[in-house]
Amino acid sequence: MKNRNAFSLIEALLAIAVLALLLLLAFPVVSMARKSSLNARSVSNLRQIGVALTTFVTENGGAIMPRAYASSAETPKGQYRFWTATLFNNGYLPDERAFYDPRFAPFGPEKAPSTQRVASGTPATYGMRDWTPPGGKLLSTTIRVAKKVTLVREPALFFIVADSYWTAWGTQGYGISPGLKSGNNVRLDERGEAGTLFLDGHVRVMPKAYFESLAQTQGEYSDGEPIPTWSEK
Repeated sequence: MKNRNAFSLIEALLAIAVLALLLLLAFPVVSMARKSSLNARSVSNLRQIGVALTTFVTENGGAIMPRAYASSAETPKGQYRFWTATLFNNGYLPDERAFYDPRFAPFGPEKAPSTQRVASGTPATYGMRDWTPPGGKLLSTTIRVAKKVTLVREPALFFIVADSYWTAWGTQGYGISPGLKSGNNVRLDERGEAGTLFLDGHVRVMPKAYFESLAQTQGEYSDGEPIPTWSEK
């Protein structure tokens, strides 16, 4: 009998089929591992933002900047109109990539147009929430100014930053507002969740129902309407 130094066609097809099956079985595991890694990076980014905001508040008399001041003219000296630019340009958080959720291409800094980067404006970044003190009215004079964090009754229950998109002006990012009319919305991942930074500095992944409950309890609003409550239990 002659020695066989080559596979037969059937053997080759069988080997290819086995390899394809192994790859098919491995793909969900690899995909899940990648998603877990990206989720971990997003949570890490939010924690870095929390540290940077805490440092800023400590150095600015207990006041936190708004997501955006009403205009460049009304922006305090040494700060920038958008909150991300203030943290980045003043060295509170010098890693530009930390402002972008890595889960949502093409929103990373390597894809963002040069005119829309953290140093100048903030489309595509995590968003800061618009807010007023309890009983306040949603006006530029109340949400576009620095506010003492002590105005928030329960910082551990009050989210301040999450991944977001802005639909009202056709650009991505900028901020988050409660209420369904605002055009500011939290961006949820495929599981319907969003990494969320609370005012006391801790980070949790919150479900869609959490954000929907805020919109319901705080109500849809028009400019100047009072916000019913800031309690987030």
